[in-house]
Amino acid sequence: MKVDVKPGRCVGHTLCNATAPEVFELDDDGYVAIAKDTVLPGELETLALAGAAACPERALVVLEWLSPEQPTGRIDEPKDVT
Repeated sequence: MKVDVKPGRCVGHTLCNATAPEVFELDDDGYVAIAKDTVLPGELETLALAGAAACPERALVVLEWLSPEQPTGRIDEPKDVT
């Protein structure tokens, strides 16, 4: 899974980090700092979705990452693992 940060939309509310600090690190100015090529482990999906949902600017989109050869797709809800 990856997180796409929409350029210019993050204004530093830091709610993503407050919700999911394991996923959303902040830079020195308080803006979300995730490198474009960062692939997150699947066990962080619920946290990533919660952090993205906490953003009032909708600056974050959680994307499914299948492989470098396959495109990503938006994850709208956590997958049911039961």
